[in-house]
Parts: sequence; structure tokens; C-alpha cells
Amino acid sequence: MEQERLELSSSVRSVLQRTGHDKISASMFVQEIFKLHGEYAKGAAQKVHLQDTSSVRTADEWLDEIQELFDVDEVGRVSKSNILHGRLAVIALCLLEPGLRRQLEAQGVFDALKDELQEPITKILNKHGLELFEHRETEEAPHDLTDTVPNWPDDPLSNPADDLLGRAAFARFLAARILTIPPKSGAFSIHVYGSWGAGKSTLLNFLRKELESRDAGKHWLVVEFNAWRHQHIQPPWWSLMERIFQETKKTLSLREKLEEYWWRFNSGRLQYFILVAVLAWSLAFIVFPVLRSGAGTGGLKSFAEAAESLSKILALVATVWGGIFAINRSLLFGSAHAAQNYTELTHDPTNQIRNRFRGLIQKLHPARVAILIDDLDRCQSRYVVDLLEGMQTLFREAPVVFVIAADNRWLNACYEDVYKELEPRVREPGKALGTLFLEKAFRFSTPMPGIPQELKDNYWLYLLRVQQAQWKGEITEARKKAHKDLEKAQSEGEVRRLVNDARDTSFPHQRALREEAAVKLASPDILERIEHTLKPYAPLLEPNPRAMKLLVNGYSANRALALLSEVEIDLHQLALWTILRARWPRLADYLSENPEKIENLGKQGIPGLPDSLNELSADSSVIHVLNGGTMCIALSKETLIQSAQMRS
Repeated sequence: MEQERLELSSSVRSVLQRTGHDKISASMFVQEIFKLHGEYAKGAAQKVHLQDTSSVRTADEWLDEIQELFDVDEVGRVSKSNILHGRLAVIALCLLEPGLRRQLEAQGVFDALKDELQEPITKILNKHGLELFEHRETEEAPHDLTDTVPNWPDDPLSNPADDLLGRAAFARFLAARILTIPPKSGAFSIHVYGSWGAGKSTLLNFLRKELESRDAGKHWLVVEFNAWRHQHIQPPWWSLMERIFQETKKTLSLREKLEEYWWRFNSGRLQYFILVAVLAWSLAFIVFPVLRSGAGTGGLKSFAEAAESLSKILALVATVWGGIFAINRSLLFGSAHAAQNYTELTHDPTNQIRNRFRGLIQKLHPARVAILIDDLDRCQSRYVVDLLEGMQTLFREAPVVFVIAADNRWLNACYEDVYKELEPRVREPGKALGTLFLEKAFRFSTPMPGIPQELKDNYWLYLLRVQQAQWKGEITEARKKAHKDLEKAQSEGEVRRLVNDARDTSFPHQRALREEAAVKLASPDILERIEHTLKPYAPLLEPNPRAMKLLVNGYSANRALALLSEVEIDLHQLALWTILRARWPRLADYLSENPEKIENLGKQGIPGLPDSLNELSADSSVIHVLNGGTMCIALSKETLIQSAQMRS
């Protein structure tokens, strides 16, 4: 007698019809059901990302195995129908494929589906189904996972192929922006900020490789400077300048190197050497000969002879001592003490150092120079301020690009520590004293990409499932395809559409497409279109010439961050957030941490609002930005929540 079977629901029949006789994995079967029923698991089904399990069958074959797990009579008695609907099919597939079950359990979907059943799952499963439901493997690793989870070191990554969290893509975005900087624009400083452990050192490693690669289109010399290791060498400008020279001198000709060494020798206390040498030779050939000629003969003759011998000895000693003294006080051997003396005793040292540095960089032409500064957020306040101010004064005219990776809170605190006496008298609502200095120090600032919980979950599940070699192969192929897919995209809208269309594809392909999309946003043609799109927001900006350029820079960076962090944010809302963050960073940070407070702005004395922000709570300019200006679409609470997710 043929075993009684459950009837298929319309959604399960739809999957059967769509897949036909193709062999599919259990996870693919589940994804097809979730496409039809995004409301499953309280809406979590539409956000689920699954990795393929190893077993494949036709949909008919999967359904045959599913039918064997249920007690048909009990299903009819408990649920008043004998329908195999989508939720039951998904749960049954999880029992047949433990790897699929673990993925859905990790995302909270498996338990949510059980809770949504009208019938208790343990009541409608037969003996075989119950055994699978209650079984937990303890001795053997599941067949669809690797035998061991790979070890992923905590050290900064250096190979972009090892990245899966968007750091390499963000480095490519920054590199693309750097390539648009005109060579004759003078020094250009970029600040990348994030807390310790956010991946800033990894980002700088990737940025170096990107700039040095042939794909960059121009020859770049990249100098790495670890500020923390040099902070005890004063003045800061000397150790930075010495590092740049040592890293780039291999590209100089012999003549150019000799010119540099001569400047270092001549820029010390060479005048001491000349003075002592002149004095010694005067004693030897002028003073003592005169004494000898006027002394006559007799007893004075022996005196003259002794004096002559003594003069020669003194001349030799003075000459040697003068040479040692002069060299020790020169910059020839990279002495920090000599650099300090040079600053204190040389006439107009700032201008001479500026000219010398600019001359060194010009000798490296046509190569461009990028200087990557790391670990500045581990240095003492005085050193941090001196280094940043040296960049603004001594190196500002040279065509170099500085990229500083440091926690902005640390840099703010350093300025406030050094200039604490000014803080009561120099203030601007919504901005820390340090922020005012940093705005002058950097022409482009951006946070590190965030890693929201959903991205962490998907990333973790992917790493659990695959071996390292397999992972690299899959992501490499996905990146090649993504590059080809986005190659002809001409606008931000096209880029966004392609990303949205890929939501149901594999995790590697989605990540690769988002990475490529972020880089695409840095291309000059799209930046030009973005600038045109943002022009209606000009009335919300500060009334200065740099405001529009800063908005374009900030918006493009935030757009890349949203893509890499997988945060779906409205572009109008993103523009408003960018303006708020640029004009009143303290208020923006407070609202990100307390998004519900946005509903109270416009009133004085909001409970819990810091005193420093109270005057902004009813400020007409603030309210105008929060209300969306003439666009009449106010900044939302949801956007404030998303803004915290898209940055580290």
C-alpha cells in the first residue's frame, strides 16, 4: 500500500515548477521559498544569506525525503489540514541537512519558524523525523563543514585578497580619490578615523599596495611612518623628513644624493668649523711667525722653535676638533639633536626646511609621493600637535599626499590638552576645540567602514563553511565578475540598481559587487554627477567656498561606507546626515547614540542633553538642516541608527 502523503502548498509547488529537474542544494530550495515568503520568521526570511550545503538533488527528490519525516495522520489531526507548506518544508530540510540548520539557527530563523507553526513540530514528526530533530553531532564534524575552522590571525592584513570586510575595497576607494588630486595642488591631507582595532593599519597596508600597483595608472612612491616609534625623536619634522629621504633616495641620481648630503652637512654648525679653522691657521702662520721674527736671537731662538712646534700641534688639534664639532652639529648623519640645534640657531629655519623638502619631492618627479602615518593615536599630546602642525607649515607646499589613520577622539583630546588655556575663549557650538584644529589640518576626513551584526553573522557563517583556499578562489572569481558588471555603469543610480538586483545571489558575489560599487563611486565622472546632484543642498551648508567641496567629499565617502557596511540608506537622508556631521559633529554623534532625541529638537531644555548642545537644540540653522531644508523630508530616527552602523 502506498504511503499517504501531504499535499503541497502553492508556494512549494511553485518551487517545484521553477527548478524543474535541476539538481539543487537544500539551501537553494530554502532561498526559493524565502523569496516567496519574506514575512517568514517575523520578516527575517527576506534578509537571510545562506551558503550552499554539499548535497544536491532535484526538488522532487528533496520532497520525497521530506515526506518521510512526517506523520500524515498526526498532521491532519493537529493542524486540521494535511498541507506541506513552506515553513514545514524549510524545517524538514534543516533536519535533513544539519549545516543548513546551523546557519538558520545562527540567524535566529529556525526557532522563529518553529514558533510560527500552528502545530508543535514534535507532535507531527514521525520516529525518524524526531530522531533527526533531537540529534546533535558530538564526535564527527558535519560533512558540509571543513574538518577544522581556519585560524584567522589578528595581525593587520597585508594581502587584499585576504579581506572580506570591505577594507581592501575602501582602500581602493581612497586610492581612486587620491588619483584625482592635481599634482600641483600642494600637500593634501586625508584623515581616516576609527577606534583601536577597527582595521586602520590593515587599510593603510592595502592602500600602499593599491597605489604601488600598475593599476593605479601613475607611479607612486609610498612612505610608511609609524609615529609611535618615532615620538621620542624631537623635533617631529626631522624624523618624518629623514624617513621620507631614506625611503625615496633609491630613486635619486648620485648627483641628487650628494646635493642632499651637502645640504645636511652645510645646514649644521659649519660656521663653527670655519671659525676654528681660521683661528688655528692664523696662529700657525701669522701670530707665531711674527713673534719668532721679532724675538731676535739667543735665548729667544729656542722659544721660537718651541712656539712653532706648538702652533702646528694646536692647528692640527683645532682643525680636527672643529671638523668633529661641525659634523656633529650638522644634519649629515640624521642626528635629532643636530636638527634641534638647527631649528634654534639657523636664521629662518622654517622657510629653509620648507624649500628643501619641496626640492626633494620635486626631484622625485614624475613619481608622486604618498606618506602613510599610523599609530598617531598612541602618541603624547605635544608630539601629535607638533607633527600635525609641522605638516601644515613645513610640508604644505610640496606635492605630497598625507594619509593619517588615527582615532579622532584621541587627536581632539591632544589639541585640547595642548591648548587647554584657549578652550574657554575659543569655542563653537557643536564642535570640540580639537575639531576646529583638525578641520584646518585635513582636507578630507572619513571614518572606517562599520560591520553591522548581520554582516558579522554572514561573514562568520561563510568562514565556518569554507576552507581558506576555496574562499580565496570564490571571492576572486566574484570580484572579477563584479568588475565586469559595473564597468559600464555611468551614474550612482545604475550602481545602486546593480547592487539591489544582487540581493539573492551568493555572499561572495554580493560582497564583491558592493566593493566594486564603492570604488566606482570615486570615479571622476560619477563624482561630477554627485556634485551636480548635491547642489540643491547648498543653502544648508556653511557660507564659505570650501563647504560644497567638503560636502561632495563627505557624501561620497559616506555612500561608500553605506555600501560596504550593507546599510540601505536613503540618499537624501544620507546628504542631510553628512551636512549635520560636518557642521555640528558633537550634536551628530549625540543623536547617533540617542536617536529618539531628534523628536524633541526645536525645544529648549531637552532632558539629558549636554549643556554644550543646549544652545543648538533650538538653533534655526540646526532645525533647518534637520527638517531637510526646502526638500521637506526631515532627517529620520532610522537614519541616525543607520549612521552608527555604517562607521566603526
